[in-house]
Amino acid sequence: MADAMNASPDDQALRALMASYQEGRFEAFDELYGLVAPAVRRFLTGRIRDAARTEDVVQETFLQMHRARRSYDPAYPVVPWVMAWSRASTSTCRHGMVLVDPVARSVLRCRS
Repeated sequence: MADAMNASPDDQALRALMASYQEGRFEAFDELYGLVAPAVRRFLTGRIRDAARTEDVVQETFLQMHRARRSYDPAYPVVPWVMAWSRASTSTCRHGMVLVDPVARSVLRCRS
């Protein structure tokens, strides 16, 4: 298990925000998004190289994070957990699959 005492203050702040978000304080999501989205966007830009598609996958990443927020363990850093969702979204997009949001019934088509 990760040692919370060795985590950076920024990581501690992100963990606290994620815990608040898990407890239903949805304003915490706005803060998390503002702090983590730039890193996700940089990561994706290097892989996708198309601004519109990059933004679609950023949104997909945070949608997946929202759906899985209860699975996050505050003993671990937030950024690697979010980046795992980002990598999964990138992988799906690279393979030309169709991402479907069952809640909104919207479709994101990923083309090569």
